Amino acid sequence: MGAYSRKYAIKLSGKNKYQLRKIVRQRKIPWSVRQRAWIALLIVTLPKLTHEQIAARVGCHRNTVANWEKRWHQEGFTFPESLADIPRPGAPCRFDTVVRVALVALSCTLPKDHGIALSRWSSEDLTQTLIDHRITNSISSRTVRRWLKEDKIRPWRFHSWQTSPDPQFVSKAEKILELYTAIRNKDHSIFCIDEKPSIQARYHKRETVRGAGSNYPVHLDSEYERKGAVQLIAAYQVGTGWVFGRCYDRKRKVEFYRFINQLMEQNVCKQSKKITLIVDGGPAHRPQTFPAWIAQNFENVEVVYLPKHSSWLNQIEIWFSVLQRKLLTPNNFSSKQHVINSIGQFIARNNANPKPITWSYTKDDLRSCLQKREERKRIIAGIAV
Repeated sequence: MGAYSRKYAIKLSGKNKYQLRKIVRQRKIPWSVRQRAWIALLIVTLPKLTHEQIAARVGCHRNTVANWEKRWHQEGFTFPESLADIPRPGAPCRFDTVVRVALVALSCTLPKDHGIALSRWSSEDLTQTLIDHRITNSISSRTVRRWLKEDKIRPWRFHSWQTSPDPQFVSKAEKILELYTAIRNKDHSIFCIDEKPSIQARYHKRETVRGAGSNYPVHLDSEYERKGAVQLIAAYQVGTGWVFGRCYDRKRKVEFYRFINQLMEQNVCKQSKKITLIVDGGPAHRPQTFPAWIAQNFENVEVVYLPKHSSWLNQIEIWFSVLQRKLLTPNNFSSKQHVINSIGQFIARNNANPKPITWSYTKDDLRSCLQKREERKRIIAGIAV
């Protein structure tokens, strides 16, 4: 029997062979690409092998070997383009552009605009609405999801937002940002103060709290008894991370003023020549009464107010979030005193190794954000910038 002769010749450079060997050895490369690289190497390095023998080695059909050999002969071999699939036309398009445009327009409206008692769209609701409006006779929700994903439209999601109605928002916010970004001075202490109200003591009837294990999260019984609630008032020192907090039964002006007196008795305040308190306009520390009380009782204390609806500027809120996640969730306290003791221990642990918040938002960032918002308003209003 004569030697096997190849119908189609393939030429590979030394660099191509090196690249193909490297592809064959890599485990993270898709198997189809590695298989084609292996076929090309066997065709060139072992030209006496038949299509059947190569197919048996790489694990494919002989026609696959023959088709790739013919393609590489006709088009020439270039790395890595010659290992990729040939573009396919795919199945005939079932929907024209009108259906897709109608879907995008529909998903950018609210269901109530079409008399549908829904708060948000889902892909199934959009699919049914397209059929009910006779835009198309039939379409799958999978197709709807795929189109919306390609257009980056997710009408089932929502985002809550709030704009400050304070007419002095810019000046107040810039003053606070200046305090955050100023060079720290040991003679000047800055405190962010706020209340975390109604921290409940929920005592679970059955002791089912268990530690986590392999594929086993922390477990907690769902039934509990309410054992009361406490009101936490805390002050966070900007730049150091030191926290001072006290729990009270009620949240009134009396308790807040008592807290300020207790804060001023701390060594960090006694050693400071100037103290700045950053607070919001809550009932316990209204701008109409609190600054006057401070001026009457403390000579070196300044009060700076946050703009309305701008708690995101208050660093104590970040610390409250840490407290909520690390101590208060899940909630399992046998009494109000248990809550108070636990919060005290948490604050002591924080102050043993305080870590200041790395605040990066500046006045320039605020101005840029406000400028972009104004530009968006003009675009929406149809006024070209």
